[in-house]
Amino acid sequence: MPSAGFIDLIITGGEGIPLLQRRIATYEVRLQDHTEPLQQIAQDVLREVDDNFGNQGGRYGPWSPLAPSTMASRRFPSMPILQQTGEMRSSFKVLESSPNSITVGSRNWKATIHQGGTRDGRIPARRMIGLSWDMREKMVQRFSEWVKKVLAEG
Repeated sequence: MPSAGFIDLIITGGEGIPLLQRRIATYEVRLQDHTEPLQQIAQDVLREVDDNFGNQGGRYGPWSPLAPSTMASRRFPSMPILQQTGEMRSSFKVLESSPNSITVGSRNWKATIHQGGTRDGRIPARRMIGLSWDMREKMVQRFSEWVKKVLAEG
């Protein structure tokens, strides 16, 4: 029944509504599992960590030079900082993964010390992993692309 002075648009269910409801339910289910974009982001983070080792911490601020006493005790003095054996650099990987989260890091105890430094300042912080602005933008991009892909697949 029309109301006076207004234009009413009345939409009834029709045949298309159940199909739309099923499609929305399908999207809802598919969008609950974030494994695909999280795996991509993890690989992006690992590439950023590797790049950070390659440029001596340039991603998060250059690493402090080694103390003369440290330089004197090194087996390979010409090797870059934190890369004497390659063990620390290669210790970064995906540690845990679920449909809605992923953890990238290192279980190497030396990496933990160097990431934050020591309280007494004997070992300065040399950040190996973090979230740069570039990475944050990349994360948003990965999720946006994934949502578009899911919606396009119907």
